[in-house]
Amino acid sequence: MASLAFWLFYLVRRRGEISENIYNFINGEFVPPEDGRFADTLNPSTAEALCKYPLSGMRDLEKAVEAASSAFKLWSKVSKVTKERKTRRQWWM
Repeated sequence: MASLAFWLFYLVRRRGEISENIYNFINGEFVPPEDGRFADTLNPSTAEALCKYPLSGMRDLEKAVEAASSAFKLWSKVSKVTKERKTRRQWWM
Protein backbone atom coordinates (compact mmCIF):
# COMPACT_ATOMS: atom_id res chain seq x y z
CA MET A 1 0.00 0.00 0.00
CA ALA A 2 2.85 2.41 0.74
CA SER A 3 4.16 2.23 -2.83
CA LEU A 4 0.67 2.95 -4.20
CA ALA A 5 0.42 5.96 -1.90
CA PHE A 6 3.85 7.11 -3.10
CA TRP A 7 2.74 7.00 -6.75
CA LEU A 8 -0.54 8.75 -5.92
CA PHE A 9 1.51 11.48 -4.24
CA TYR A 10 3.75 11.67 -7.32
CA LEU A 11 0.76 12.07 -9.67
CA VAL A 12 -0.89 14.68 -7.46
CA ARG A 13 2.42 16.54 -7.16
CA ARG A 14 2.80 16.57 -10.95
CA ARG A 15 -0.54 18.33 -11.20
CA GLY A 16 0.48 20.87 -8.56
CA GLU A 17 -2.11 19.74 -6.02
CA ILE A 18 0.20 18.69 -3.18
CA SER A 19 -1.67 17.67 -0.08
CA GLU A 20 -0.44 16.75 3.37
CA ASN A 21 -2.72 13.68 3.42
CA ILE A 22 -4.04 11.26 0.83
CA TYR A 23 -7.67 10.32 1.42
CA ASN A 24 -9.94 7.49 0.33
CA PHE A 25 -11.79 8.19 -2.92
CA ILE A 26 -15.30 6.90 -2.29
CA ASN A 27 -18.42 7.75 -4.26
CA GLY A 28 -16.74 10.56 -6.19
CA GLU A 29 -15.16 12.39 -3.26
CA PHE A 30 -12.06 12.25 -1.11
CA VAL A 31 -12.92 11.23 2.45
CA PRO A 32 -10.74 10.52 5.50
CA PRO A 33 -10.83 7.03 7.02
CA GLU A 34 -13.61 6.41 9.56
CA ASP A 35 -11.24 5.91 12.47
CA GLY A 36 -8.91 8.75 11.42
CA ARG A 37 -5.72 6.66 11.28
CA PHE A 38 -2.96 7.55 8.80
CA ALA A 39 0.57 6.27 8.09
CA ASP A 40 3.57 8.10 6.62
CA THR A 41 4.61 7.69 3.00
CA LEU A 42 8.38 7.81 2.77
CA ASN A 43 10.55 8.83 -0.13
CA PRO A 44 12.52 5.62 -0.78
CA SER A 45 15.76 7.45 -1.59
CA THR A 46 15.82 9.92 1.31
CA ALA A 47 13.44 8.36 3.88
CA GLU A 48 11.79 11.79 4.11
CA ALA A 49 8.09 11.75 5.04
CA LEU A 50 6.20 13.05 2.00
CA CYS A 51 2.59 12.75 3.09
CA LYS A 52 0.24 10.44 4.95
CA TYR A 53 -2.04 7.74 3.51
CA PRO A 54 -5.17 6.33 5.18
CA LEU A 55 -5.14 3.12 7.18
CA SER A 56 -8.66 2.19 6.14
CA GLY A 57 -10.79 -0.24 8.10
CA MET A 58 -13.73 -2.49 7.36
CA ARG A 59 -16.25 0.37 7.52
CA ASP A 60 -14.30 2.24 4.83
CA LEU A 61 -14.16 -0.90 2.72
CA GLU A 62 -17.89 -1.49 3.09
CA LYS A 63 -18.63 2.10 2.01
CA ALA A 64 -16.34 1.74 -1.02
CA VAL A 65 -17.88 -1.58 -2.07
CA GLU A 66 -21.40 -0.17 -1.69
CA ALA A 67 -20.51 2.89 -3.79
CA ALA A 68 -18.81 0.73 -6.43
CA SER A 69 -21.82 -1.58 -6.63
CA SER A 70 -24.15 1.38 -7.19
CA ALA A 71 -21.83 2.86 -9.81
CA PHE A 72 -21.50 -0.49 -11.61
CA LYS A 73 -25.26 -0.72 -12.09
CA LEU A 74 -25.24 2.62 -13.94
CA TRP A 75 -21.91 2.08 -15.73
CA SER A 76 -22.98 -1.34 -17.09
CA LYS A 77 -25.79 0.38 -19.05
CA VAL A 78 -23.37 2.72 -20.86
CA SER A 79 -22.25 1.73 -24.37
CA LYS A 80 -18.68 0.51 -24.96
CA VAL A 81 -17.87 3.47 -27.20
CA THR A 82 -19.02 5.98 -24.57
CA LYS A 83 -17.06 4.16 -21.86
CA GLU A 84 -13.92 4.28 -23.98
CA ARG A 85 -14.32 8.01 -24.66
CA LYS A 86 -14.98 8.88 -21.01
CA THR A 87 -12.07 6.74 -19.80
CA ARG A 88 -9.65 8.21 -22.32
CA ARG A 89 -10.76 11.77 -21.55
CA GLN A 90 -10.37 11.19 -17.80
CA TRP A 91 -6.90 9.66 -18.23
CA TRP A 92 -5.54 12.69 -20.11
CA MET A 93 -6.99 15.35 -17.79
